[in-house]
Amino acid sequence: SYITIQNLCLLGASLATSSGTSGNNFDSLTFDHASVSIDYSGQAVSLAGANERVANCTLLDNAATGIVLASTATGAVVENNVIHDCWDACINASAGQNCLLRRNTAFNSGGATIVTTLKQSRLLNNHVYNTGTFTTDLAGINSIYGGDLQGTNGHVWNGAAGIRFDGGAGTAGTSDASIHHNLIWNTTQDQNIIVWALDNTMANYGNQQVRIYNNTCAQSIGITETSDNTMAPSAAGMDSRNNIAGNFT
Repeated sequence: SYITIQNLCLLGASLATSSGTSGNNFDSLTFDHASVSIDYSGQAVSLAGANERVANCTLLDNAATGIVLASTATGAVVENNVIHDCWDACINASAGQNCLLRRNTAFNSGGATIVTTLKQSRLLNNHVYNTGTFTTDLAGINSIYGGDLQGTNGHVWNGAAGIRFDGGAGTAGTSDASIHHNLIWNTTQDQNIIVWALDNTMANYGNQQVRIYNNTCAQSIGITETSDNTMAPSAAGMDSRNNIAGNFT
C-alpha cells in the first residue's frame, strides 16, 4: 500500500494490486505488450484495492485488456492515459464503486473500448474511437448486465464514440445513470446513443431513471427493447431532453 511507481517503461510486464491494498499511485508509465497470451486473457494494469490511481500512462499493443478495475476496487482514479491497440477492451471497469475515469484517450480496441458497470461513479471527458476492430454488437462505452448503477447523484458518461446501455443479453438491464454532454458521430450503427428498456424482472422496472440530455449526435438517439414481449418491456422513467440528433427512434 501507498507505493508510487513512475517514469518507467515496462516491456512484456504487467502490474496488479490486491483487494487488501490502498493508496497506490502509478504515474507516467509505459506498458508495451504487457499481455501476449494466446487466449487473449490478462491485462496491463489491474486495480483491486482502495483509492488507487493510474495516470499519465501509455498502454499499447496488448493481447487482451489495457486497464481492469476488479470487483473490489473502490475510489479508483484512471485519468489522462492513452490506451490503444488492445485485442479486447482498452478499459474494463465492469466492477467497482465510486470510481473516476477522466480524460483518457482510448482507441483501436478489438471489443468495446470502455466496458463499465461501475456504481456511483463518473466517466468524464474521455475520447473514444475506432471501437470493435475484431467484433460487432457493442459500443465505444458499453454497459451490459449493469443493473442499478446507483447513479442518481452523479453517474456520468461523457465523450464517447457510441454509448449503449444494453439489456438485451442479460437479466439485470441498466438503470439509474446519466448520459450527457457528449458529441458523437461516425458510428457504424445508426444509433449514436442507445438504451434498452427494462423487462419486468429487472431492477427499477417502471422507473428506469436514465437521463439523456445535452448530447449532440450526428445520427440518432434510440430506445429499444427485447423481442420477448411476455416480459412487458418498459422505458418508463427515462428522461431525454435538450439533445440535438438527426433522428430519435
